[in-house]
Amino acid sequence: MIAQNGWLGLGVSLGAVLVVEWPREAAADERVETALDATVFVTSLAAPLAIGAGAAAARTEQPFVCKGGEALGGAMLSVPGAILIEAGSPAHGTGNLGWNIVFMAAGVAWSSVLGGLGTWAVARGAGDTEGSYGAAVGGAALGSVLGVATNLIFRDDGRRHSAARSGLTIGMSGGGAVLLS
Repeated sequence: MIAQNGWLGLGVSLGAVLVVEWPREAAADERVETALDATVFVTSLAAPLAIGAGAAAARTEQPFVCKGGEALGGAMLSVPGAILIEAGSPAHGTGNLGWNIVFMAAGVAWSSVLGGLGTWAVARGAGDTEGSYGAAVGGAALGSVLGVATNLIFRDDGRRHSAARSGLTIGMSGGGAVLLS
């Protein structure tokens, strides 16, 4: 790492160099805004995960913690799909309706397949042999479509709306996958 004159250069193993401005000191207001954004994101992520895990635990009579781990596994693999859905949302979209639809459809496909895989893999690792991969993918697809609806409803480009949209999209994908698996 080389730091000089407020700039930080990082050498990446592929030989590329990423240069970012090293922040001198964040203002107190900016730190408060960042903390609020993080709180909104975590709350938006945790609510659908907890609802999906709780409903799945009641349905299968397995511990909530086990189903919560499965939901979290699906949610973590849904992150790239949620980023694509956010990129196609009206707040951040390209301005071209066709490309926005492509981004959102790719995000739904990505979140469905990988979110279902994450939930199913964690369940298999925990010894749960009852759930199927297809049901997990269907649940993640349902959650991803609800995430698209969330992105269309919250059109405002504010930072908190962006954090809420991302958290809800990721959480609904993982929660839906565990609920139906």
